[in-house]
Amino acid sequence: MLETYADYSAELTEEERDLGFEIVEVQNCVDFAPVHVVAYRFSQCDQIVKMNVPVIGGHSYRHERLRARDASAEMSWMPVGSVVFPTANQAVEGLGATKQLQFCH
Repeated sequence: MLETYADYSAELTEEERDLGFEIVEVQNCVDFAPVHVVAYRFSQCDQIVKMNVPVIGGHSYRHERLRARDASAEMSWMPVGSVVFPTANQAVEGLGATKQLQFCH
């Protein structure tokens, strides 16, 4: 199940800022409405976003990629896989080590 825009977090911590995260505007992946989120952009097409975890509290971080959402070729940020990271540092280190980043298409 995809998260809604309410699950994105726009609360930027000092630790996240030091790692290179910033508040950016994206279209959420459910209804494509613009929202502000804490994100770390690896490239024009890959980012890590901070997500609220309402059931247990706190936050997690997931990889999203800019890609066509349908045959119209409109580009939007979509989750990549189901892996989430428990901390910002683990997300940056984990995705940097995988070398899975791609060009937009």
